[in-house]
Amino acid sequence: MSNDKTYNGWTNYETWNVNLWLDNDEGSQAYWQEAAQEVYNEAEAESYQTREQAAINTLAALIKEQIEESAQEMLDSANQSASMFADLLGAAISEVNFYEIAEHYIEEVDKEEEKSDDEDDECETCFKPATCDHCKSCDECCAKYECQTLEEIQASV
Repeated sequence: MSNDKTYNGWTNYETWNVNLWLDNDEGSQAYWQEAAQEVYNEAEAESYQTREQAAINTLAALIKEQIEESAQEMLDSANQSASMFADLLGAAISEVNFYEIAEHYIEEVDKEEEKSDDEDDECETCFKPATCDHCKSCDECCAKYECQTLEEIQASV
């Protein structure tokens, strides 16, 4: 007998099933696609993870939180919070690979959308990384032009 628990290309049946239900409803699918795009746009690379890994981790946590909250609400409404059914549901949810589901959504985001926004993080005078939120310029240009607005800086160049 094989210990392989993969199911339809997913880690296991539980992961496949959660993904199926998230993707099977048009409203749910659109919600998670939009959430994935927002999470990706806000994600930042760290020394220990890429931007994409940060987005996947954040989205996985959001999906897990919503699934666990929905399960608890369902059990509470059925007056089954402490029962065999609650234990079985909890055991099934603990088997879900939320990282894999989030990875599936992040793979589909528009990664080009944010690249154009990254260009705004450059000093428009010298193209070094912008550090001043007020004038959107680098430290050197900010000091040189005494934190003038971008229009004032360009007019004086």
